[in-house]
Amino acid sequence: MSDSTPTSPPPPPETPAVAEVDAKGGKKKIIASGAGVAVLAAVVGGGAYAYNQLSGGGSQPADVMPATMQVYARLDLDPGASQKIELFKLLNKVPEVGETLGIEDADKSDVRELIFEQISANACPDLDYKKDVEPWLGDRVGVGANVDDEQFIIAVQVKDEKKSEVGIKSLFDCADEDYGIAYYEGYALLSDSQKSVDDALDGAKKKPLSDNEEFSKTMDALGEKGIASAWVDASSLVETFKDLPEFGELSEDQRKQIEQAGSAAMALRVDGSAIELAGVSGEVKELDGPTSPIAKLPKDTIGAVSVSGLGDAVDEQWDMFVDQLDSTFSSFGASPTMDDDFYEDMTDEERAMFEDIMSDSQAPSPTDFITGFEEETGLKLPDDLSALLGQTFTLSIGGANLEKIPTLAGPEDIESLDIAIRTTDGKSSAIDVMTKLADYASKNGIPLVAEETDGGAVLATSSKAAKNVAGNGGLGDTDTFKSVMPFGDNTTQALFVDVNAILDKLIKADPPEELRKEFEDAKFVDAVGFSAGNSDGHARFSLRVNFTK
Repeated sequence: MSDSTPTSPPPPPETPAVAEVDAKGGKKKIIASGAGVAVLAAVVGGGAYAYNQLSGGGSQPADVMPATMQVYARLDLDPGASQKIELFKLLNKVPEVGETLGIEDADKSDVRELIFEQISANACPDLDYKKDVEPWLGDRVGVGANVDDEQFIIAVQVKDEKKSEVGIKSLFDCADEDYGIAYYEGYALLSDSQKSVDDALDGAKKKPLSDNEEFSKTMDALGEKGIASAWVDASSLVETFKDLPEFGELSEDQRKQIEQAGSAAMALRVDGSAIELAGVSGEVKELDGPTSPIAKLPKDTIGAVSVSGLGDAVDEQWDMFVDQLDSTFSSFGASPTMDDDFYEDMTDEERAMFEDIMSDSQAPSPTDFITGFEEETGLKLPDDLSALLGQTFTLSIGGANLEKIPTLAGPEDIESLDIAIRTTDGKSSAIDVMTKLADYASKNGIPLVAEETDGGAVLATSSKAAKNVAGNGGLGDTDTFKSVMPFGDNTTQALFVDVNAILDKLIKADPPEELRKEFEDAKFVDAVGFSAGNSDGHARFSLRVNFTK
């Protein structure tokens, strides 16, 4: 199964023969580390400057790689597509980007030539794109790897085999790198040795990656593959790396989630006026859990972050967190060991005095800090922290009076701003913790208000701000929010920034002229959003940047 539906596949190459060029089987290294491959990848690797609508037909890199690949990535560049290059148009909104990249006409710009000219100037200055690359280079490139087998393959789509042999050899020669090469279904397969290429070719003919069931279902769930896409067999890699210390630090739930996901995929794509990095896991059986209330915040919210499940995470990992802090502080705070030469000119009394001073000067342990914090604030850790974070924890900033921040006289003026924390109750009530925090802040000259809500509590700069975030303010109904937050009521983790509204406030604050110009120039970005959510039996994430129209 291909990454996209082919329309009119090109005819197979006349001679699907295997050619060996300077292959040395003694090398056991990943070809990506070679400068030659770096140059080759750069030629076709300008995915970030491509576009969202791909109309080209033919096979995909996954069709010519073996099904045993554990990691896969692809770039799709189709300069012949009839659709407009939307991403070029978005990038041209950014000051100087179009000029820097040499984009004069988005419909005619050759992404590969732009990238080649910028990369090859130092790596291969004697190569000419029009003469040495353009005649044979196709529209797609893919890389695949099997970590267990130490196998790494690059698949480059070619328009002319004979010309590509010469061009690819020139690229590797200028980097002084050896390689193996074979041709299959309109692609040049490349690796660090001919044996690696031959093994990959045999595997692809028996069963290509596109016929791998786990790969296919995850890529299908991803949807539009866009400019670039990637896939990883997470459960397979968990087995590969299970003995690493980093894996041992994961909680049992975290390991279970990785193993349960099976595989994951992501894509860089353009959707209307937004650029998106989207990701999806394989089928996940257990997706029940608290969702974020971020869409219910007031419409004038200019920034918010909302996280689910932190309260439970604190309960489960607090002891490990304190142990790690103790270990870290111990290594930094241990008394220095001096050799005998250091004490040579000291009397016994001076030496004893010095060692006492060094011992007394050691920094307090994390446990001491925690105890001091509890005594100062009246909070109890980790219970009160767990209650504060709850099932969902949301911090929001409203737009009211932000332009007056430079003129605020002191902490007591904070009540003119709309800043609030909203928590939904976890294992214990959040209102008790909110009340302690409000009392502590008031004693230090910062007026805060704690109010109980249906199912949780709010801590805010004023009663008005608390009331606004406690209900359904309709942020999720605004076009700005929708443009960067695609999961709606199924959102579990979220970050939302209304960039244009913030810039308007900064400009309204009457900044110096040079800052004003920078703020105005930055208004090509409308909003930014990161969100994770559950949909159709899959866990998903999205990072979106929306541009002004």
